Amino acid sequence: MRKQVNIRDKRFIAYKKYQHAYTLVELMVVVMIIAILAAIALPSYQQYKRKNALSNAQQEMLKLAEQLERYKGRNFSYKGFDASYLYNYIANGTSSNYLNSDQSLSLPLGGPNVDYTIEIKDISQSSPKLLTASDALGQSWVIKATKSTAGTQVQNYNILLNSAGLRCMTKNTIAGYANCGASGYESW
Repeated sequence: MRKQVNIRDKRFIAYKKYQHAYTLVELMVVVMIIAILAAIALPSYQQYKRKNALSNAQQEMLKLAEQLERYKGRNFSYKGFDASYLYNYIANGTSSNYLNSDQSLSLPLGGPNVDYTIEIKDISQSSPKLLTASDALGQSWVIKATKSTAGTQVQNYNILLNSAGLRCMTKNTIAGYANCGASGYESW
């Protein structure tokens, strides 16, 4: 006994057989949706990374400022302050990005890419010196964070903090160690 199949059933079977593939239009719609989501998410993520790097730099600067004040409380001067004890090794045991020779710190700590370079200087005299220099007076200090010139950090701030309480940041280059420039800066 043979079952008869009518033409309508044959078309349904044929339609069902080829239903597993996607059409070109469907694929193009999916690609467009992914492209739109990426166009929205990528700038937001880059802005998040810039804010995070700025926040980390400010945090390290304030940490150094606190340690400088503790040092002065014990020694009555900032002269001889060396931050290497803070940055000898980071949590995973690798060497940190602190250079004792010029008292500079590269951020993020232990990372291969540099977002900021932080410098500590004695500004008690007309020309800035290292606090560890033999001719440093050690009566005042400045901490300057310079943004990286590569990647997304180009659009970020340069930061300045000193012992007199000046806290400023600017997207322009900070020429010296006295202030953030005549205009275009913000307090933080």
